[in-house]
Amino acid sequence: MANRIRKNSIQFYVTDDELTIITERMKELGYKNKSDYLRDLAIDGMTVSVDCTSLRNLCAEMSKIGRNVNQIAHLANGSGNVYRSDIEKIRKCLEDIWLMLRRFLSATT
Repeated sequence: MANRIRKNSIQFYVTDDELTIITERMKELGYKNKSDYLRDLAIDGMTVSVDCTSLRNLCAEMSKIGRNVNQIAHLANGSGNVYRSDIEKIRKCLEDIWLMLRRFLSATT
């Protein structure tokens, strides 16, 4: 351990309940190492957790549109025909994405 970068130890005691809370918060923020979590918290004074649910939903909708466009391109290349219902699916997906994007942007400002 002579090559250890961090040579100073800090030790403190917590109750069982406090340890549970610390462990839960650490996991919620994606930390796998308690020392890293506590060090970041002590040095930076805070940790930030961002809920990306809206962004994930937006990405899922974008993926759906991509699949629909690929299906329409495949149909057009194979038969030369594109159906109104296919175009309508894309239009609906685009409306959903714009709605989600507006909600996301209004929630973050």
